Order: sequence, then C-alpha cells, then structure tokens
Amino acid sequence: MAEGRRLLLAAHNVHAQNGTRPPFEYQSHISLINQLIFEVSGLDTGTVLDLDTLFGEEDGDSVDLHGLTPTGVIINFVEFWVDEKYDLAYDLLSSDSSLREGLSKDEWVERRQTWADEAVPDALEPNFLYEREQPKSKIWLPDLWTVNYSATHKELVVGWSIELDESAESDALPELPQASAIYEETNRHWFWVSYTLVQEDGEWRIQSMNDESASAQTLSIEELQKKDQKLDGYLDEAAEKLSSPEIMESLDDDAKNYLGELIMRIMEGICYTDALIKKLQFDQSLYLDAAARMFTITQYERCLAYMIPLAQRFPEKRGPNLRKIAEVQLKIRNKYAKKDDEERVELYGELAEKSLHESLEVENNFDAHMSLVDLLIDDEDELDHVEKHLLLAKDLITNSDEEAHVEAHLGEVAAQREQHAEALSHYQRVLDLEPDSADAWFDIGEAHEALEHFEEAEASYKRAFEIEPDTIGYYYRLSELYRKTDRPTESIEILEQGLIANPDSSILHIYLASIYIESGDYHRAELHVSKAEQIDPESGFVVGYRQILNMSKRKPEYTTQKLKKPKKHRR
Repeated sequence: MAEGRRLLLAAHNVHAQNGTRPPFEYQSHISLINQLIFEVSGLDTGTVLDLDTLFGEEDGDSVDLHGLTPTGVIINFVEFWVDEKYDLAYDLLSSDSSLREGLSKDEWVERRQTWADEAVPDALEPNFLYEREQPKSKIWLPDLWTVNYSATHKELVVGWSIELDESAESDALPELPQASAIYEETNRHWFWVSYTLVQEDGEWRIQSMNDESASAQTLSIEELQKKDQKLDGYLDEAAEKLSSPEIMESLDDDAKNYLGELIMRIMEGICYTDALIKKLQFDQSLYLDAAARMFTITQYERCLAYMIPLAQRFPEKRGPNLRKIAEVQLKIRNKYAKKDDEERVELYGELAEKSLHESLEVENNFDAHMSLVDLLIDDEDELDHVEKHLLLAKDLITNSDEEAHVEAHLGEVAAQREQHAEALSHYQRVLDLEPDSADAWFDIGEAHEALEHFEEAEASYKRAFEIEPDTIGYYYRLSELYRKTDRPTESIEILEQGLIANPDSSILHIYLASIYIESGDYHRAELHVSKAEQIDPESGFVVGYRQILNMSKRKPEYTTQKLKKPKKHRR
C-alpha cells in the first residue's frame, strides 16, 4: 500500500512539473482513490490528494500547450476555464472556433473575467470523458476520405460539474452549457457536452461545442423513455455480471474497465433522465430511479438534486424521503470530514439536522430520533437534546436491537456527565440483550474503571478482546489500566498478547514503544518503532513517534505526550 501510494504521488509530481494533470478518467475517481489508498487507517490523512493543491496556480507563460492529446486539450480547457485562466483556455481554441465569438484574445478574456466576477465558478468535479466514434456513412465514401477525416477531427464527450452563483446564466457564454441538473444548496451545476477538435498547425484544438443536455431536451418523451429503458437493460446486465464471484474478486484490467464504463454509462444516461424529468415533473419513479443510481455510485450531491424535489412534490412520502435526504447529507459530511473541510462539515451537519427535525414534524420515527442522536452525541453542549431524543426513541422501540442501541447511547450520555454508576446500569442492560457484544463488555469495563472497580474492569476488557481479538484499542485500554494500577509488567505483556493476535499492527508496536520511551529503555523502544516503520512507513502516527524517540534519546528528560485513547467503534 505504501509503495502504491508513493508511485501515485510520484506520477502526480511529474504532471505538476510539466503543468499538466492526470487523465480525466483518473480525476473522476479521485474521491475513491483517496478512500482506498490515501485515507486508509493508519496512513497520514494529511496526504489526501487535492488536485487544486497539487496543480495549483501556474504561471501562464510556463504552461506548455504543445503536443497535447485530444483528451489533454479538453481536460486543460475545462480546468483553465473554471480556474479563470482564460488566456490559456483561449489558446486551446482553433483560430476559426465558434467559441471565440470573433473576439480578440484580450476581448474574450475580459468578457469572461467580468462574467466570473458575478458567477464565481469553482469546485470542478469531473465525471466522465470518452471519444465518440465517427458514425459510419450510409452512402459509399472512399476509405481514404474516412481515414483522413478521423485523423484530423475528433469528437470527445465529457461530463463535469462546478459550483456557480445564481447569476451564472444571466449573461451566458457560448462555452457555458445548459445545466442538466442543479443542486440548489451549493448551486452545483452538472453539464454534458461534446467537443469537436481539429488539427491546426499540427496541434489539436477545439473547433466547436455541442450542448448535449440541451439536445436531449429536444427529444420527445418516447425517445427519452427509450434511452432510459436502454440504460435499465444495461444495468440489469451489469448487475448480473457483477453478482458473479469471479468479477467481484477480480482486480484485472478488464474488470476495472468494465466498472469504469458502467459508471460512465450511468452518468451519461442520467442526463436523459434529467430531460425526461423536465417533461414529466410529477412522475415520482423518475426521481426515485435517478436518486438510487446516483447513491449507488456515491454521487451524493447529485442524489440530493433528485431527493429534495421528491420530498417537496410528493407529500405522501415526505417523512421517509426527508430521512433519506439526511442520510445522504451525513455521507457528504463524512466526505468533507476526511478532507478537514470544517466549513462544509458544519454546513452538512446543520442540513442533516434540519432534515431530520422536519421528518419528525411529519411522523414520529425511531430511526430519525436515533440519527439525530448519532449526529449530536459528540457535542457536550447537546447532551440534553440527545437525551430527549433517546427517551422519545425509547417509546418507539420494537425489538431488542433497537433497545440495545438506545441503552448504549444513554450510557454514553451518563458517562459524559460523569454519572458512571448510571452509565454502568445502561451498559449492563445492553449486555443482557447482547451477551456477546464486545462493545458492551468494553463499555462496562470503562464504567467499572471510572468507579475504581479495577478487577471488574480488567475482566470486562479481557472479555471484549476475547470476542474481538483484532480490535487493538481493547488491548491498549487494559494496558493503560495496568499502568494506572502500577502493574508495568502486565501492561507490556497485554500489548505483546495483542501483537500475537495482530502481528501486522504498527499501532501496537507504537504503544509498546511509548512505554519503553517513558521508562528510558530506548533500545527496546527503537526495536518497536523500527518494526512499526517496516509495517507502515507512511503513517503519520509512526513518523511522529520516530521524532519523539529521537528527541528523547538526545534529551532523556523529555516527556512524551500521552497517547490518545483510541476511538471505540459504535453501532
């Protein structure tokens, strides 16, 4: 994993040095790449890829626009245009391009800068890009003509989205397409465009643009429905293929290409659905199908573009739809939390809370109360609010799983208020309902420890990692209990036991290293930090403890910072 990440960063550095960006198809999956490679537990979250940071402001004179492929021309044109580098965007248009409007370069740039001051284009997100095959003529043409045309003309189809202020369409530019869909909360606009490129002085340049979204809206309802049915058939075929274990377990290029094509077809097909929705605004199934497709491929903002009007226009299912909206908003909130975007985290937290409260005005629902609890419970100022919703949810319990969920959170509220005896009673009720719950045993251990029932706490922690031996936080918590009660040998032994069960855990090695650093045994500390580096050399946690160890060796009286208590997983 570390080597794979290193290679990706090296590839990005090459693009940065050359003033180019990775392929559009790669950029369209950057959130997935972050999730699977750069946000893996234990890796330094500070290295999550931000394309705007990696490929930030460039000196226009230093950007080489020669030798670009047709794909490179489109990628750079769209990005330059969104980044308000209009002089560079202009240079990617052919001399006779209709998009130049017959203006000089200075006039063209000035008009767009004036527009951008009002529209504020921002936050580009690529969706798909492919080259459209030239249609075969139904009349006879010499093969040489066909070959020559394809060698000098290319047509590329692209889907992308940006955030624009409401004034964006008041003074529309010829290269600004009509939005296929809009999410009003952030004013994100989705576009679907095809570009025709020609060769000019040996370079590919954009000659013209066709607004595919606008073209789709000229189709009849019957034609659009056929397009939608064709996509449904393809998705049914894909679902059958993807249910095959061979496909799901395969990591070969064919499987990756198939999944990439599937996402591209969904993203392009949804634009026909957008056109159909404009003609059949009260066909509930269209919104449901569109929202489900976008949710499946994690296009959450676009999912909301269908869910919100669905809740507004169809009041008979407003409560469930509002709960679904909140679920999607929380997923977006989590996405921005991984990017440390506090402003967006706060925004989507507030939006989710508002959606859940509105749903409760429609119908009193257990899941809505518990979603509010999960959203607010980490905020100490909201404990009274959390407790109110827990008690309301308690009146709606229909099974033992729901009761356990409520009791666990009531225990958490009591613990935050330092009412540990009350917390213990709630956790014991959870254990009555779920005797093999490692979470419940761990919670009981913490409550006993807070009440200084150390023997009971020890037994509870041991029971927790007997049930879930791969949860390293359980070993750490018992180790800390031993240290607190002046049992240093056992503190080390329990972490070593954890390593036997989890030999690839760099974190357990760091926990052991921290004990040896505090005791001044730098030789053993060195052994464990080195092992942690072998397992996970890119981890910020590991890198930080290497620095602490080196500083401690130079200055023995240096006191290390206390390790943070690992977060326990919660239902």
